[in-house]
Amino acid sequence: SPIRDLKLCSESRTGLVFTLEFKAEDTESGIEKVDWTIAKTKTSPNVGEGTINSQVQAECSDESCYCAVDRVCLLKTFTSGLGSLKSFLDAESSFYLKLEAKSRSGLSSVWDGESLQTKPAGIAPELTSLTSSWRSLTVKWSSSFATRFIVIACRKQLGSNQCLTCAEVSVDGLKREADVPILRPNTEYKVQIEAFDDTKDQSALSKADEAKTLEDAPDGPPIDVTAVSLPGKEVFVTWKPPVLFNRNGIIRKYEVEVEVEVETEDGLGQWVLAQAKIDVAAPRTNATVENLFAGRKYRMRVAAATTVGLGPVSDPFEITTLEDVPDEPPTNVSRVSVTKTSVTISWKAIPRDSHNGILLGYSVSYFSQRDDNDNDETTVGDTQTSATIDGLAPFTVYVFTVSGVTSKGRGPASDDLLVQTKEDVPGAPSLDRADPVSSTAISISWDPPKEPRGEILEYVVSVFAVLSSSGRRRRSSSPLLRLIANYTADRDSSVIVISNLTEGANYSILVRARTSVGLGSVIGPYYVQTLRQIPG
Repeated sequence: SPIRDLKLCSESRTGLVFTLEFKAEDTESGIEKVDWTIAKTKTSPNVGEGTINSQVQAECSDESCYCAVDRVCLLKTFTSGLGSLKSFLDAESSFYLKLEAKSRSGLSSVWDGESLQTKPAGIAPELTSLTSSWRSLTVKWSSSFATRFIVIACRKQLGSNQCLTCAEVSVDGLKREADVPILRPNTEYKVQIEAFDDTKDQSALSKADEAKTLEDAPDGPPIDVTAVSLPGKEVFVTWKPPVLFNRNGIIRKYEVEVEVEVETEDGLGQWVLAQAKIDVAAPRTNATVENLFAGRKYRMRVAAATTVGLGPVSDPFEITTLEDVPDEPPTNVSRVSVTKTSVTISWKAIPRDSHNGILLGYSVSYFSQRDDNDNDETTVGDTQTSATIDGLAPFTVYVFTVSGVTSKGRGPASDDLLVQTKEDVPGAPSLDRADPVSSTAISISWDPPKEPRGEILEYVVSVFAVLSSSGRRRRSSSPLLRLIANYTADRDSSVIVISNLTEGANYSILVRARTSVGLGSVIGPYYVQTLRQIPG
C-alpha cells in the first residue's frame, strides 16, 4: 500500500489540535494526492474532509500548517517520506479517520484508520494586543494558570480564510508576551495562543485575531527584463513586477540602471554607469532610455521599490545599440610631406566613444581648386592615421578632408586642409605668331603655358639658322640647323623681336618657359624667313 505507518505525532496537541504522521510511498512515480475524511464514527457523516496534493506541499515545506476542520495543509514531501496534516477538532470527542492515496502511476489504496479520542480542554487564554513591524508581531495575552504557551501566527491566503503556513513560538507559563519573528512583510496573519497545563494534561486555544505586518523593501527583483534597440540611439526596456511573494508591499516605482562597456588601458572591457538612474512610476513597466552611444554594448538592470525602499536589482540584460555614422570627425589634420605629384597627410583618430559602431576605416577626400574634375577619395584602415595620395598635378592647391566610416556610411568631415604640390618644369607655351618684320629682323609672340606647373620665371627663345632650306617658310622635321643665340624674355612678356639677322635667310624658332625647377617643354620649331630687299 502507498500509505503505511499512520500514527499520532508525539508532539500532538492535547484537546483541540492533533497531528497525524504517515509514510506515503510509490517507488515508481510518487504519490499524486491523499484524500482524507474525519467522522464522528465510522458510519456517521463526515465532519471534515480534504485533499493533500503533491503540488501544494512545497508551499508548506518545513513549516506547520493549521487549518479549519474542513481544510488541510501538507507539511512535508510525501513522494517517498513523511507526510502530516493538522486540523482543529472538538475537545473530548471521538473521531474516525480514513485516508485514500493515489499514485502518479495510477495505483491507489485505502487506509481505514483507528478511532481517535481528543482530550478535555482547559481554560482558553485571551489575546489583548497585537503590534506589527516589518517582519514580526508582538503578541500580548491574559490567561489563568498554564505551564507553557505556544503562540501561533498563520499566514492567510489572499481572498480566503485558509491559512498557508504558520510560525510558532514557545513561551514559559509565567510570561504573557512574545515576539513572533521571521514573518513575511505586508502579510495578514491569523494569531492564536494555545495554553498548556501539563499537570492536568490539558490545553486550550484562544480565539483568533488578525494582524498585518508592515511593508518592507522587496525581497526580489523585477522579472523578465528585456530590451530592444531603436533608431536614434535609444533602447526600449520592459519588465514584469517581482513575483507576488517577494513584493513585500505595494510597488510604487521602478529604477532602471544603465551601464556601458568601456575599454580599460589594458584593453579589457569594464562596465560603468552610463547615465543617471531612471525612475519609472508604477504600474508602468517599461522605459525608453535615450542619449546613448550608437553601436555600443549596454546592460540594463531594474529594481522595484515600495514606500520603504528599493529591493535588489534584476540580472543584467545586455544589448548593443544600432550603429550610426561617427559623431565626430578626425582632428589635427596636417601635412606630413609633399612632392610634385603626391601629398602625405596625418590626423588624430576619432575617440572610441564617438565611433557609433565598428569603425571600418577613414575616408580621405580631395579636390583641386583649379580643376573641378580633379577630385577623388581613398580609404585606409581603422588603425591608420595617415595616408599618401599620389597622381596629383604639380604646383596645384588641393583641399583635403578626412571622415570616419562605419557600416552606416561616412561621418562628418574634418576641417579643410589646403596643400599645394611642389613645382615642376612647365608645359609648353602656345606660339602665337612668328613673322618677318624686315630683311634683318623677325617678331615672335606666344601665350603662357596652359600648365605652368610652377612660378614662370622667364621665357627662352632659341633661334637657329637653317643651313639647308627651300627658300620659303615651312615646317620641317629634320633640317640642318645651327644655333645662333638664346634670347630671354621676362615672365610677363609675350613677344620678342630678334634683330641682326641675314637678309632672306631661313630661321627655326623654339620657345620654352622656365620655373625654379628648369626649362619646360618646347613649342616649335616654327620656320620663318627674313624679307629680301628690293633693288633700286
